[in-house]
Amino acid sequence: MWTLAYAARIQASVRVELAPFHWRSDFRSTTTNTPTVNGTGNGYARKADQATASVNKRVLVLNLDYRPLNICNVRRAFILLLNGKAEIVEQYADDLVTAEARYTRPSVIKLHYLVKRPPTGPRLVRQEVFRRDGHTCQYCGEQTRELTIDHVMPRHRGGGHTWENLVSACKDCNHRKGGRTAEEARMRLLASPGKPRLNGYLAHLRNVPVSPHKSWVPFLFPTGKPT
Repeated sequence: MWTLAYAARIQASVRVELAPFHWRSDFRSTTTNTPTVNGTGNGYARKADQATASVNKRVLVLNLDYRPLNICNVRRAFILLLNGKAEIVEQYADDLVTAEARYTRPSVIKLHYLVKRPPTGPRLVRQEVFRRDGHTCQYCGEQTRELTIDHVMPRHRGGGHTWENLVSACKDCNHRKGGRTAEEARMRLLASPGKPRLNGYLAHLRNVPVSPHKSWVPFLFPTGKPT
């Protein structure tokens, strides 16, 4: 239970500073510089690194309506919990252990109030096009990280810079197609390009892991994780 005494012990053990809450600043990723240990105290250095990694472990933050809002670290999650602005929904199997006690390490927390955010969609940038196409060339089907962006209808022939006219292409296919259409180059698209269907509340999340923790999945993908 998050009693006042419990919160006070965590504050003293984890040594976090309570600050006025602002959703942009309080969700900002916080990192700490681990002091350099001189001499032969490598064991202490390793313990310091482990402690830093422990409080920097990522936590999914849910809005009051249980929709994903942001990702922060354990240190920031403790600040929200200590201020009474959030509650633990899910937790990691391993606890946060200090010199004084053992504390529950949250993996998912929920705010006690609603943060209003306008619905957003995926940004039309290279990485989002690659993600939509599964990092696969849309002409030959090769999966590679060495992809380029191709305009299905070339720009100099009136093609727009839109979801419907952009596809991922490997360097060889892009060079082969050149300034022609796919038909003129005797090439065929694997699928018709279009705007990806994405939960608007996920579009603004940064650094979502490729394989998120199992406790995150029901909130990130309520209708089932895409394959």
